[in-house]
Amino acid sequence: MKVRPATALVLLVALGFGVSGCDRPAQRGVLADTIEVRSEAFAEGGEIPERFSCEGENISPPLSWSKLPDGARELALVLSDPDATDGTFYHWVLVGIDPSKSSLAVGEVPPGAVVAESSSGMAAYIGMCPPDGSTHRYVFTLYALNRQLEPPVAGPPQATLDAIEDAAVARGTLTARFSR
Repeated sequence: MKVRPATALVLLVALGFGVSGCDRPAQRGVLADTIEVRSEAFAEGGEIPERFSCEGENISPPLSWSKLPDGARELALVLSDPDATDGTFYHWVLVGIDPSKSSLAVGEVPPGAVVAESSSGMAAYIGMCPPDGSTHRYVFTLYALNRQLEPPVAGPPQATLDAIEDAAVARGTLTARFSR
């Protein structure tokens, strides 16, 4: 079957490709990594200090970010361990962060933000804790959302992660290691 150029263009526009300036959610898994995420406690690819792990104080590290897209209505932060034995383990899921914020202090959950359930089944920050003798990567992903998530965010983390991905218009990551 031969498709004429004009027909192909109509199909592409109907499918949402090639349209700039539209206010629709980004397609799942096709987000732009435009947000810059960093920490004063460790560098990209560096070693996360023990203080932020299960072996230390088990508190969240300081984080800051820049280059949020215009119109972000909410931010969400997810800490994951893609090297976990049984698949990705989610250590921290924080939603409802005001987009006017540009950082989190050590151990901070900002006013209005909600800690959602992690893979541990608890709504809390769970510090890095790979098996003895191993090194895992830990990924802090900050999402800019085009809408506020409906509170309360409860239940298994996958439902919250799906809601975040459905509303996400941009993201940024900071990846570092922790060894035991």
